[in-house]
Amino acid sequence: MILDILNELLSVKTNAKKAILAREINNGILEKVFDYAYSPFIRFGISHKTMPIRENGISNYSLDWALDQLDVIINRTVTGHAAINHLQNILNNISEDDSEVIRRIILKDLECNTACSLAKSTWGKKFDYRPPQMLSSAQSDKSIEWLVKNAKGDLVCELKADGARCMTEISNGDITSFTRNAKTFNGLVRIHKALLSVGITDIVIDGEIVYESGDGANRETGNGMVNRSINGIVPQEVANKFVYQVWDIIDLDFYRGQSKGQAKTLKERRKQLEAFVDAIRDQDCIEVIEQTTVKNLDEAKAVYKTYVNKGFEGIILKDDGSIWENKRSKSFVKFKEKFRVDVIVTGSYPHKKDPTKIGGLYIQTPCGTITSSAGSGLKDKQTDDDIQYPMESLDRTTLMQIADILPGRIIELEVNGITESNGNKSFFLPIIKAWRNDKNEANSYQEVLEIMNIQNISSGNS
Repeated sequence: MILDILNELLSVKTNAKKAILAREINNGILEKVFDYAYSPFIRFGISHKTMPIRENGISNYSLDWALDQLDVIINRTVTGHAAINHLQNILNNISEDDSEVIRRIILKDLECNTACSLAKSTWGKKFDYRPPQMLSSAQSDKSIEWLVKNAKGDLVCELKADGARCMTEISNGDITSFTRNAKTFNGLVRIHKALLSVGITDIVIDGEIVYESGDGANRETGNGMVNRSINGIVPQEVANKFVYQVWDIIDLDFYRGQSKGQAKTLKERRKQLEAFVDAIRDQDCIEVIEQTTVKNLDEAKAVYKTYVNKGFEGIILKDDGSIWENKRSKSFVKFKEKFRVDVIVTGSYPHKKDPTKIGGLYIQTPCGTITSSAGSGLKDKQTDDDIQYPMESLDRTTLMQIADILPGRIIELEVNGITESNGNKSFFLPIIKAWRNDKNEANSYQEVLEIMNIQNISSGNS
């Protein structure tokens, strides 16, 4: 019985779950149950509130029959009350145990603490539910050079959003928002109502969900709120503070690869997106991401610096004539201008999970104008070289052993700029690169500004 297997999965840990699924690899009904329950592209439109209850049913048919009967709900041949009545009839004609399995499928939770990743390891790529998505290429001199050359001056800089990727599919009055890993967002009632108010269907909106509380909540708090929407039910008063920052609109058939004749350039899609958002009634929860037209790399760098000085992470440099594609596109490149600076170590702090290791270093410019902490770039595996040459090591364990002699040493960082909050300056996205055992002096604040080719952003100086 399928319900027995689900309950067995619930009762054991991960390795045992893998063994159970491996045992059931030829169980086609179990495979179908997992697919119907966890595929984000299979929807029933029936909630906890509208889910019917089995009424003194008789076991006339099998679970396999019941799964086949769900197809008319999935393909929307029957909808609304007709779908609920159809489901009621299914439940009344199968066993009590099988009706419980159907209930879990309809509510998209098999209640066995067994994720799609385990199903994928058993049954293969069928359970890789990642939706179609156009991703940006990583920054490199080569990728930027290729983009600038191929765009032929038709470039745009888009502000890099700072939330959770969200793709929203609107089709036949049905609307679903999901992450890049196919997890669904819960509680986006206000945002969905706004999107549906336009009355346009068969489209996909691409963007990110951010939390804007109005009370100065920091990035970590905001992302935590959004994650609650992904992992479970979020209070509506919280969800009402979510803002959908959008940057693309794609025709649904083209998005699904069912049409090759509707290709539109980024410029055309942007115009369509702006018209769509302009038609939304509640525009406070939907906003089009900022975009600036540039002709060359120097202009892109200037836009980037403007955003970094405002505390943003960076930009996505895009070919305005590019076509949407389901891949990591060479036409979109993350842009974070990086600089190398030498700073003084003033102290260290332990690793949160392992007190025998360094978590990171406290660093600053000689005058103390810029102060930061940095942990990215440190290593977690101690080698023979680390033990033999500890003064050159970036290993966390080794550094903890010599933590008392780290203050005063010079270290090289790779940074993306300078940020300022409440009058305090810090390096933006610092990455530790190497000890500068050859240097006794770090870069002054003024030298840092010169390295970054920016104007003095404060009355203070070195």
